[in-house]
Amino acid sequence: MAPILFAAEKAPVNPGSWEKLITGMSELLGGYVLNILAAVAVLVVGWLIALLAASLVRGALRRTGLSNRLGKWLSTKPGQVIPDVERPIARGVFYLIMLFVLVGFFQALQLTLVTEPLNNFLNKL
Repeated sequence: MAPILFAAEKAPVNPGSWEKLITGMSELLGGYVLNILAAVAVLVVGWLIALLAASLVRGALRRTGLSNRLGKWLSTKPGQVIPDVERPIARGVFYLIMLFVLVGFFQALQLTLVTEPLNNFLNKL
C-alpha cells in the first residue's frame, strides 16, 4: 500500500531540481534584467541632460535679453505686459530632448514597434 501524504507533509524534493530551476530562471531573467537596468539608466541620465539643457537655454535667453525682444515683438498693445517666452522655449527644448531619450529607452528595452513611429517623427523634425 502506498503511503498517504497529508497536507502538512511534503513530498521529498530532489536537490538537483532546485539547482536546475534557479539556473533556468537566472538564464531566462538575466538578459531582461540587464536590459531593464540599461533602459532605466538611459532614462535617468537623459532626463538629467534634458533638465540641464533646458535650464541652460532659459538662462541664456534671460541673459541675452532675446526673450524681452521676442516678448515685445509678440505683444500687440503698447501697455501690454511682455509675455514670458523663456519658459515655453526651455520647455520645448526639454521635451525635444526627452523624445530622443524615449527612443533610446525603448530601444534599450528592444521595443522596436514603439521606436519606429518615434524615429519617423524625429526624422521629419
